[in-house]
Amino acid sequence: MVDGNVNSVFDENCLHQVTDVMTLPLSNYYISSSHNSYLSGNQLSSESSPAVISRALKLGVRVIELDAWDGSDGNPIVNHGHTMCKPVALLDCLEAINVNAFLASEYPVIITIENHCSLPQQAVQAEMLSSVFGSKLYSWEGTKSDDGKIYWTQGPVEWESPESLKNRIVIRDKPIKKKKSEKEKKNSSPATQSATESEIDVSLSHEAEDEEDEEAMLAIGCNDKLLRMMYIKNVHIAASIDKEQKVVVYKEPGFRSSSSIVEAKMMKLTKPGYHARDISVYAQRHLVRVYPAGSRVDSSNYDPIPAWLAGLQVVALNYQTFSLPVWLNQGKFSVNGGSGYVLKPEFLRLPSQGWDGVPREPVLKYKVTVMSGHYLPKPLGKSDKSEVIDPYVTVSIHGVEADSTKFETKPVDNNGFNPQWNESTTFTIREPDVALISFVVHDYDLVGKDDFIAQNVGPVSSLVTGYKMVPLKFGNGAPCFAFLFVNVQIIQD
Repeated sequence: MVDGNVNSVFDENCLHQVTDVMTLPLSNYYISSSHNSYLSGNQLSSESSPAVISRALKLGVRVIELDAWDGSDGNPIVNHGHTMCKPVALLDCLEAINVNAFLASEYPVIITIENHCSLPQQAVQAEMLSSVFGSKLYSWEGTKSDDGKIYWTQGPVEWESPESLKNRIVIRDKPIKKKKSEKEKKNSSPATQSATESEIDVSLSHEAEDEEDEEAMLAIGCNDKLLRMMYIKNVHIAASIDKEQKVVVYKEPGFRSSSSIVEAKMMKLTKPGYHARDISVYAQRHLVRVYPAGSRVDSSNYDPIPAWLAGLQVVALNYQTFSLPVWLNQGKFSVNGGSGYVLKPEFLRLPSQGWDGVPREPVLKYKVTVMSGHYLPKPLGKSDKSEVIDPYVTVSIHGVEADSTKFETKPVDNNGFNPQWNESTTFTIREPDVALISFVVHDYDLVGKDDFIAQNVGPVSSLVTGYKMVPLKFGNGAPCFAFLFVNVQIIQD
């Protein structure tokens, strides 16, 4: 059997080597991210398991989300709160991260914690983080004021780089300080308070996941040791939209920060035009995380492309469900050596004016000929005795709207071993640096839904011209030792 990774349609150097500059501040990179990383299935009744965290890390995910709650025995647990999901011990999750964090990549793993724990169990949580990760746990010196005082509720003046954070575990959480009583407020001198700290306390996300009870958390406060472990401070993103002036004004936290927005808000703030331009400028300095709508109880996913086009770095997807959005994520992060970090295009990093998402004139034209397939498997779950597949191939471009298109071959009857199509299509690409190309094989069914067979996705910028092989993968990303034979050409007008 021929190895489909030989003579791959995607640049081998990009797949197996770190090719991006990795010494820039963290906000300059897309980061492979998962949502509710501990859940094994749906968002309502599935089990929480360290095994699925391990799987995500082995697939190159660099941002792991844990929801921490008080455990009945005094030790924190991880669970999707207010649901019928089964919990797992926080300690088991941390140990799974410790074992698997750097198997796929040596670049930093970020643990984003949605914390619901009481102060005593926050203290236990801090001890667990310290004991499990030891020297791997990134510790920083806090933010120093001009008079030398250190503020732990504030983030850094500038981000560290992925290179400087190699083999480190980084903590992201909300720097919630206990809300003062009216008596305490009267007795406090404004001169002794940090204005920035006060702003953080009252500007926590009002769209927090699972509709977290913010007032209850403000009443609890944050354990001091845990607070000092938080390098990435999660704060509310305050945006004011002025339709007349065509501008979105983002309130600066005063330090490098991170914010979470739900997919619907992301779609609003990344619309091509001034919306996309202004959030892309904000994301030059701050990390912006996107998460699925709460209505996605089946662990389905949103389209990550609009968020990436606007330069948003942490696009969290439900890895419990393998479908096109997750394949796009795996394809995007297949390059740069599979490190889980991909440098944003220069136009999303350097210009102070940002990018409005409006594409340029066409810059590239590709002709792709799908010639044949080899050793195509039957759909997963189907027995070897089931009928022979009738395969067809869908080739799609995913990027700015003007580039997004789809081509579909005709099905070949009763041949999964060596079907031949010899069908061609031409793609015009305006923004190749943000475009992905997908190859998806289905089994045609005259009645009912066509069965998925295999797929592969990669950046258009990594395409190699000539007669090439497309190594195919199952839906979960595992290789299926089948491939397509294609011809890729760049057409000169």
